[in-house]
Amino acid sequence: MRNGKASAQAPTFPNERGGAMPWNSSYFPISMKSLQPDVRAKAIEIANALLDQGYGEGMAIRIAIAQAHRWAERHERHAVGSAAIRSPAHHRP
Repeated sequence: MRNGKASAQAPTFPNERGGAMPWNSSYFPISMKSLQPDVRAKAIEIANALLDQGYGEGMAIRIAIAQAHRWAERHERHAVGSAAIRSPAHHRP
């Protein structure tokens, strides 16, 4: 109430998940089901951050999955490149 008058704002309702913390490794969108566990974890992390920034669930999910795939590609490329450099076979006399 403001100055004795009721506020014109619409009431806020909990989201589909009942207002609980968005997603975690046990509860995540069905569209993330087929992702590898490490990619899914990254997608969940990104999606939760996007929700905190005000993105809608659908957009947050789509962006998060795409970004998690990019992350996995960079992560895999870096790991493979590092392993090849440190491989003892490359250091034979």
